Amino acid sequence: SELLKELIADFEPAANGKQIKINFEESSPILSLLTDPILLRRAIENLISNALKFSYRESAVNVFLEEKSNDILIKVQDFGVGIAENEQPNLFSKYGKTSTQPTAGEAST
Repeated sequence: SELLKELIADFEPAANGKQIKINFEESSPILSLLTDPILLRRAIENLISNALKFSYRESAVNVFLEEKSNDILIKVQDFGVGIAENEQPNLFSKYGKTSTQPTAGEAST
């Protein structure tokens, strides 16, 4: 919970620049996870950054934290341009790209 709050605060200036509201919802504020904190941080940063990058101005990005059946789920939801269904397999390949473009000319790799 604290990590997500910290990262959301870090992205507030970028969100404000596009007039995007970042909402945070947690089912339980006290969750513990044994993981590599650097890799977890990098993964969440990437999700929030992409959500902001591909969202329309004056929209929202929702971040959810919940515990479900001994799993901790972190969800990032945006209301952006989306990715064509035929390009979705490229998302998880190394250096995979899609034709989807950021909504305000941001850089994207």
